[in-house]
Amino acid sequence: MFFNIIDYPFSLFIMPEHFSEADDDQYVTTYKDLTIRTFFNETKKAHLPFVHEDVTYETAPKIDGNAYAVGYLYSGTKQEYKDDVWKYFLYNDVKNKVNIQDVYTNIFSTVEEVAQIPKPK
Repeated sequence: MFFNIIDYPFSLFIMPEHFSEADDDQYVTTYKDLTIRTFFNETKKAHLPFVHEDVTYETAPKIDGNAYAVGYLYSGTKQEYKDDVWKYFLYNDVKNKVNIQDVYTNIFSTVEEVAQIPKPK
């Protein structure tokens, strides 16, 4: 199967071993400027430390709900903050191969279903 690279939806996946670098304030604007979804896998603090200045993964509060992965796409303007967030949970909160594969199946379904949101000017 071949994909037209221009039409195929892309996403950015950030894994736990990169959270301490990905939470740097220099990337806040980058996450908000992206027109593709960003997924933070195995985050206990959702997308918050990555999209807010002066918040690190270490200092951000733990978010209730234990989502295994969180998807983020900024769709606001400079005048109005608006974002789209998707949360993916492990079945019965059990971390095993089948449940992790199910999460990724759901993530890729979201990637295919959600059209890229054009950035307001």
